[in-house]
Amino acid sequence: MPACSRVRLAPRFRLTTQERDRDVVRSVLPPHTGVPGWCLSLAQRLWVLPALALMTVPRPAAAQETEQILGRMEYERMRLYSGAERNLAVLLQSALRQKRAMPPGGILPMALVDTRWRALGPDRVNTNGVFTAGRVSTVAIHPTDMNILYAGGAQGGVWRSDDAGANWRPLTDQECSLAMGSIAIDPVNPDIIYAGTGEQHFSGDSYYGCGVLRSLDAGETWEQQGVQQFVNKSERSGGARIARVVIDRATAGSATSTTVLAASTFGLFRSTNSGLTWSLVLDGLATDLVVHPTDPSTMYAALYGNGVYKSTNTGLSWTHTSTGMNLDIARRINLAIAPSSPDILYASFQTGESKGDGLTMYRTANGGTSWQELPATGASCYYQCWYDMTIAVHPSNPQTVYFGSLRLHRSVTGGQTFSLHHNGIYVDEHLLVFDTLRGANALYLANDGGVYRTINGGTSWTSLATNLAVAQYYRGIALHPSIAGITLGGTQDQGTQRSSPGTGVWQKIMGGDGGYTAFDVEDPSIWYAETQWIRGAGYAGPRKNGVLATRGIDNGERGLFIPPLVMDPIDSKRLYFGTRSLYRTDDSAERWERIYRTPDDGEVITSIGLTPSDENTVYAGVLRGQVIVTRDGGVTWQQSGSGLPDRFIGDVVVHPDDPEQAYAVAGGFLTGHVFHTVDGGRTWQDRTGNLPDHPVNAILYDPADLEGVFIGTDLGVFHSAAGGDSWDRLDEDLPTVAVYDLAAQPGTSRLVAATHGRGMFEIPIDVPLSVRVRPGAIVDSVLTTDTTAPRDVIVAPSGKEDYAATWQATSDVSWLVLTGGVGRG
Repeated sequence: MPACSRVRLAPRFRLTTQERDRDVVRSVLPPHTGVPGWCLSLAQRLWVLPALALMTVPRPAAAQETEQILGRMEYERMRLYSGAERNLAVLLQSALRQKRAMPPGGILPMALVDTRWRALGPDRVNTNGVFTAGRVSTVAIHPTDMNILYAGGAQGGVWRSDDAGANWRPLTDQECSLAMGSIAIDPVNPDIIYAGTGEQHFSGDSYYGCGVLRSLDAGETWEQQGVQQFVNKSERSGGARIARVVIDRATAGSATSTTVLAASTFGLFRSTNSGLTWSLVLDGLATDLVVHPTDPSTMYAALYGNGVYKSTNTGLSWTHTSTGMNLDIARRINLAIAPSSPDILYASFQTGESKGDGLTMYRTANGGTSWQELPATGASCYYQCWYDMTIAVHPSNPQTVYFGSLRLHRSVTGGQTFSLHHNGIYVDEHLLVFDTLRGANALYLANDGGVYRTINGGTSWTSLATNLAVAQYYRGIALHPSIAGITLGGTQDQGTQRSSPGTGVWQKIMGGDGGYTAFDVEDPSIWYAETQWIRGAGYAGPRKNGVLATRGIDNGERGLFIPPLVMDPIDSKRLYFGTRSLYRTDDSAERWERIYRTPDDGEVITSIGLTPSDENTVYAGVLRGQVIVTRDGGVTWQQSGSGLPDRFIGDVVVHPDDPEQAYAVAGGFLTGHVFHTVDGGRTWQDRTGNLPDHPVNAILYDPADLEGVFIGTDLGVFHSAAGGDSWDRLDEDLPTVAVYDLAAQPGTSRLVAATHGRGMFEIPIDVPLSVRVRPGAIVDSVLTTDTTAPRDVIVAPSGKEDYAATWQATSDVSWLVLTGGVGRG
């Protein structure tokens, strides 16, 4: 077993130049580049991700997708930075408990106004006639009814279809985690479902889990299990990610005595009481688990970098059975068993850089006693089997094998040769599942585009994306300046998308990972967007109507994976773009001019704040807790004064009427998340108040009441009517999911929230939020109608001298104007 002595950690946001250039850099990279799983905890992998992302060595074109994934990893690592030795999954669960204990406030239901969040979709995304949804990690088929399916989104939760995937509905919007890794349905009592949370794809944006969710009523309600084993262990990257959940067929059907196993990043766990308690039965990073089709006591497990193990007593004990495998090059491992010949198994190995494309495949014909390496000619990892890899064997022909990574391949020669079988499906394949109820050639596929089904062995595929709203939006959404219902947004791997009024079908208008967007308010037919920023890539940077517009921008500079791109609220021909430098264009992106450059290559612009009250005032957030300010259009710059934390500044917003006032928000789980300045950034005051301690990603002044602000966080949306003195949760019908951006459109009285896993949502904000409170709250004044009215209107709580209320009625209304209040009919 090789030594781990050369593993080193990056304590802050990046490695030094000297560390990057040493030949030991491969020892500090994430698992896809060669570090054995037993050497590095997932936490350590998370903190050294920038090593590869910052290197500028040219890579093959086939590795472009890997560059995107690595860029996302670095972006998320910086956004979530919380110091050393902190379990982020535990901290997030603590913040969730704090949130749930807060009284509901802000916009809440009243008799005559529907002020709940409403889903905007996308219900599906049209890419030149091919429909997609977003990243789906897992899919499960009902054991007796082929029309009932379950799917798990990367951060979209569990979904159910009752019509074979024609339509979907969410089941876990308010649960402890919407990041899904595996779903298992009890074969005896299909109303019992286990969902393993935490996406085990070794990607920085694979969000934390919260253990196992169990439902006893086909997904209508859920209970959390395994907190101690899957959440509370010390792990800086967060709780365990669960790759596979398996239910023992011999004991299935019980809510108290079924044996269940879960393969997780903390090891392989076993429960004999239907998930109520769990015990560790195999130590290591468990990446897969398969069961003998006729002997449920026989199981095979894969451990990252450590080969295959076999159990003949339903997982109670395990024997290493990897003879013939080269474990020196092994990293992630996936398994498939041949249902018609269960002594035949296939194992796909992600093998780092040692074999070029990083794929080695093995086959056993004697139940794991010995393994033979296969040529697997024609199959490829495309440099990213650490992120997406799946393998499956035909139910009646052990020679037919399907293998998916970036693309899907099929072998009819027992793994000797493979041919590309990627017909009309999206990339990044995560799971293959045969549907024997529908036929031997029926197969489901979960990938970065959603869920697909074939009934002819993959000759053709049907997209099952309708109503599967699992899009992962980034910062920088844009609302059409005059037409409600038209929105732009950039997504994870689903490009830049545009909505249209009256339909949930969005159009994909640009590829890659999308980012910030903007409409020209004077001519909305002109729009701006960007693809992900990869240092040195010729395709990266701002685009105008889809055409690259980067003249004057140095693409060799370091920048965020999703760099800020913001339009001036006064002059729509003027835009700002930030990498290491802050750039400005005054001619609609025909040419850009550098107006600021950070003194350190490790510092990048993270956010940009502008105000219609002064076109020369610009605020810009810088990576490690700085906000720089210019009042002369970029000629001179002021560094931020005291009060800001040394963390990621995700957003800056400037008061529309006063350029000396602004808010900045910080990521991570350390103290302090919302900060306010009244002196142009010279000093900052912490306005976090009673807000739960978790990352804040976006902030927006309430356009109906500039004393109020909205924030988007990793747990949804909050509102403060008094500039952060106190906060209310704003979550009626909003899933418990990370909100990356907020946008308001005063002309149409709506607030839009862009989530990273559940699409977009909107809520009306046509009157000040302080008047819309739940009946029963402490009030200053109560306005009542005559005795025929269905309810009271409550106007309060205290905090302002004046209130405004909107009342709708079918007949004349008489108003009682109270002291200090205003009635408006």
